[in-house]
Amino acid sequence: MSEQQALTAKPSYILGLDLGQISDFTALVILERRRLPETEDDPRTLVSHYGVRHIRRWQLKTPYTIIVDEVVELVAAPALEYPKLAVDITGVGRPILDMLKAAKPQAHVRPVGITPTSPFATACASCSRPTRTTTTGRSTWCRPNPSLTWGRPRS
Repeated sequence: MSEQQALTAKPSYILGLDLGQISDFTALVILERRRLPETEDDPRTLVSHYGVRHIRRWQLKTPYTIIVDEVVELVAAPALEYPKLAVDITGVGRPILDMLKAAKPQAHVRPVGITPTSPFATACASCSRPTRTTTTGRSTWCRPNPSLTWGRPRS
């Protein structure tokens, strides 16, 4: 692949939606992923390069119905071509994820757990694996579950 071909190759897009509550903002970020040659000497070995292309933060107390409608409208943009949409399912996320899926967005929607749902949780919100508890009673971050990938589900 020539440098020109690599630069004109179609990018893919990954969106992340973090749903806020009463005192937390809801935010969305769009990442563009391009596969480019690692070196000029070996143009066949491609590596991923990411760029932030859009960041959106909604006002506090924006109704979730409006957020869902705007996300569905955004992912329908032809330039995104059916992006991957990661939705935080901690806190209020699970019911909003259901609303989003019911709206049938033009995206591959995936739930993700960013943090445990409670400071005293004993299992990760996304994979239900036990988390280590510190001496203060707070749980630590869970390592990513390899089965929660964008590829095909593992059997």
